[in-house]
Amino acid sequence: GENRRVLVGAIQPGTISGTCYLDNNFSATMDKGEKVVSGLTIRLLDENGTVVETARTNGKGVYTFEDLAPGTYQLGMDAKAGYAFTRLGEQNVFVNQSAGAGQTETFYLSLGEQRTDMDAGMILPGVVEGRVFADANDNGLLDAEETGLAGTVVQLVSDTEVAFETTLDETGAYRFDAVMPGRY
Repeated sequence: GENRRVLVGAIQPGTISGTCYLDNNFSATMDKGEKVVSGLTIRLLDENGTVVETARTNGKGVYTFEDLAPGTYQLGMDAKAGYAFTRLGEQNVFVNQSAGAGQTETFYLSLGEQRTDMDAGMILPGVVEGRVFADANDNGLLDAEETGLAGTVVQLVSDTEVAFETTLDETGAYRFDAVMPGRY
């Protein structure tokens, strides 16, 4: 017989998992007594932002993506209805975007890596809303003939940064709906 040498390449797949929970005290860690959230859909995106797989949280709030090749990934999801993502921290890697959506920073999953810390904490956010208008008769009320100050920029500023910003339309109405606890 004849001897042949064959080289076979194989990879050890990786795993990404985390827990989704309600961060009632805004600590960015899952503390005793805080509830998990089941039934949420998490999206696994590739380096181009394309959804490559989805997973749902189970009864313990856990989701898992298995058999993953090494590569650059990002996670996206929508928070539980009415909630927003808590501040970044030890057990929250999701950043608020808009309308309840959240996303992680991109990250690299190495060969065989078991990344189990991709948690999502959620909190009931505050809402700051109002109207900016030209009060022609100086009565402090928006009268029928008065209009909003279109083009005006409204900012909600924390102690350290501009947390929210919008440019008003002709109605003068603004609404910031994912306001985290803090001083503004």
